[in-house]
Amino acid sequence: MAGRPKKPKANAHPYPPGWEPFLAAVNANLDDDTPRLVFADWLQENGDEPRAELIRLQCAAARGEGGAKRAEALLAQHGARWLLGLPKWCRDRPDCCVFSRGFVAAMTVPGRHWLAKSPFDKNRDAGGQTIRRLTALEELRIEQVWNKVVERPTLTGIRVLTLPSAGSALIESLAKSPALPSLTGLAIEAKSSDGISQASFRALFATDKLARLRRFRIINVPLGPVIAVGLLARWFAGLEELHLRNVAFNAAAAMAFAHVPAKNLRVLNLHYNPLGDDELRLLLTAPALRNLEELVLGQCDLTAESARALAEWEGLRTIHRLDLQGNGLRRPDAVLIRDSRYAVNLTELRV
Repeated sequence: MAGRPKKPKANAHPYPPGWEPFLAAVNANLDDDTPRLVFADWLQENGDEPRAELIRLQCAAARGEGGAKRAEALLAQHGARWLLGLPKWCRDRPDCCVFSRGFVAAMTVPGRHWLAKSPFDKNRDAGGQTIRRLTALEELRIEQVWNKVVERPTLTGIRVLTLPSAGSALIESLAKSPALPSLTGLAIEAKSSDGISQASFRALFATDKLARLRRFRIINVPLGPVIAVGLLARWFAGLEELHLRNVAFNAAAAMAFAHVPAKNLRVLNLHYNPLGDDELRLLLTAPALRNLEELVLGQCDLTAESARALAEWEGLRTIHRLDLQGNGLRRPDAVLIRDSRYAVNLTELRV
């Protein structure tokens, strides 16, 4: 008498046997679709046509060629199987795992789970080693983070790291993180109850391992002058997006920022900082703003004087989006900016 079909083991692999060298090639060349498409051909030849199709469709979608809807349907049908082998919390919360170009590329993890041992093998670090072995992970958001998590070797090669609840000890650990040399995006947010020391941020900014960083986001860290001075380091020259929300960016910060070497900066967000009119005029002299396309100055204590300064600013030539909400500016201030001879590329103005 035939028995019931066996359910796949909870720690089964999401690929047919022999997958290891193919995924290793993908991880060694994350920007190149070729290893992914080679893997797709192999998967199809070895009986996993749905996964092969997902890889091809998502690679095509990333190139703007369509296929996203069919990829979503495949994920809805097969996504649970494609999370096999990952820790239980990944399977229980599939919304925390984002597939891109055929593999889990972004993940939101609680810090305690990243450190947790596998329930199937006590000697295996399921939160780090297994995830990195079974995925092509690029982006990691660590919630309820434990300080030492960011020092784990399993963060090596991560490209985007988000730390939504930071304190001084975490920033000190971050300065030692093996993830730093590969990071292109870093987001640090402190809760109002957290204290972050100047020394911890100086240690982070002093490391020369952040040369690949292109997008930097700091929120609720009231160290504006320290941050601005830290950005003077030559390894921040490649920054393209800088978000400094509610960081006490004041006159001293504006004075330091005037010398920041980031000549490729496209986005600057200074929302909810006590900037003021005089500080804005000083900020507008910064060479880093010469190629800016988006400038956010919401709730920065600006007046009609700032509107005049912006209208007279030659750097307005490159601005596409300008957000001045929450400053009490009026319609005549908006008209003054829109009618500026420098507002040649301004398509969005929020006052």
